Amino acid sequence: MRGLVVLIAACTATAAADLPALLERLSDPALTSAQRNDACFALRGGLQPAVRARMAELLADEALRACAARNLQELRAVDELAQAAADPKPDVRAVAVDALGRLQDPEQIPRFMAAARDPNALVSMAGLQALALLDQPPALDALLQLAAANHPAGLMALEAALRFRSPRVLTRARELLAVTEIPARLTALRIIGEQGDASDLAALKALTPRDEEMTAGPRGFGLMPPISIARLARMAITRIEARSSSSASANGR
Repeated sequence: MRGLVVLIAACTATAAADLPALLERLSDPALTSAQRNDACFALRGGLQPAVRARMAELLADEALRACAARNLQELRAVDELAQAAADPKPDVRAVAVDALGRLQDPEQIPRFMAAARDPNALVSMAGLQALALLDQPPALDALLQLAAANHPAGLMALEAALRFRSPRVLTRARELLAVTEIPARLTALRIIGEQGDASDLAALKALTPRDEEMTAGPRGFGLMPPISIARLARMAITRIEARSSSSASANGR
C-alpha cells in the first residue's frame, strides 16, 4: 500500500514538473497539429487552474478545439463551457454546447434551448442533442416548446423528442399533419409511422391518393429524389398495421 502511495506521488510530481513544458507545446509553431494535440491529451484530467484556463483559450484554436472541449468536459468546467457557448464564432459555440450537453446538467436547459434556436445549423443541432441526452421531463418540455413552431429547428426538436416515447410528441405530430407546409407534414408522417395507432389510419389513407412532393434544392443535393407525401403515408400505414397485427397475435396467445 505504501509503495502505491509513493508511486502515485511520484507520478503527480512528474506531471507537475512537465506542466510548463506541456503548456508551452500547445502553442509551439514548430510543432505539427498532431504533436500539439498530443500535448493537449497529456493534460487531460489536469486539475491545475493553469490547465483549465488554457483549455478555455484553446477553444478558439481550430486545430485543438475538439481536444480542449473534451478536456473541459472531463473537468466539468461548466463556467468555461457556458461562456464559450456564447462565443461569436459558431464553431466554438457548437463544440461548447456539445460538451455541456454531455455533462447532462438540467440547469443548462435554458442555454440548450437558446442554442437550439441559433441560426447556425451546427449550434442548433448541438442544442437539440443536448436536450435529448438529458432524458428528463423538463428536457421534453423544452423540446416540445421548441416544436411549437414549424420552422426547421422546431421540426428537428420534435424528432429529437421521439426518444422520450411520450404521447405528447404524437399529439404534436398529428397537429402537423393538417398544416400546409410539406416539411412539417413529412416530419409528422415519420413520427406517426413510428408511434401512431389504428386511430391514425383514416387520416393517413386520405393522403395516399395525393402525390405532393418535396424536392431538394438545385445545388448540393441535385441527385436526391423527390420525397412523396403519398409514399410516406403508405409507409406509415404499413408500419401501424404491422404493429397492430403483432399486438393482436401476442394478445391471442
